[in-house]
Amino acid sequence: MARTSPIPVLAEARSKIPLDVFAIYVDAMATLDARHYIGHTAPSHLFFQFARNDTSVAAEDGQRYFELASEPKQITWYDNCNHELSALARLDRVIWLCAQFGLPRPSQAILKLLEQVPSPVPLES
Repeated sequence: MARTSPIPVLAEARSKIPLDVFAIYVDAMATLDARHYIGHTAPSHLFFQFARNDTSVAAEDGQRYFELASEPKQITWYDNCNHELSALARLDRVIWLCAQFGLPRPSQAILKLLEQVPSPVPLES
C-alpha cells in the first residue's frame, strides 16, 4: 500500500521522500507488514469494518486484506462515513464484541447512548 496507493495522503507522503530513502524504509518495514500474519490468526474471530469512501484505505486494499485473513472472519462495509467510520459501525462493533466474549447484547438504552458518541475528528497537521 505504501508503494502504490493512490490515496492522497499516502501519495503526498511518498512524493516528499527521496526514492532511495523511501526504498530503505519500505524494505525495513516489510517484515512487519500484517499481510504476512493475518492468515494465521485462527482460531481468533476477526471483524473487519471498512468505509466504502475511505480516503485512507482504498476499498480494494480492505477487501484484499480481508481475503488474506484466516477464518472465522466477517466483513462489513459502511456508507456515508470515512476512515473514522460511523455510529452504526460502533454499534456493530460493540454487539460483535459482546457476542465474542459471551456477554449479553447491550440494552437499547446503552445502544442509544453509544449512537450519540461523536465520531473522532482527525488531528490537524
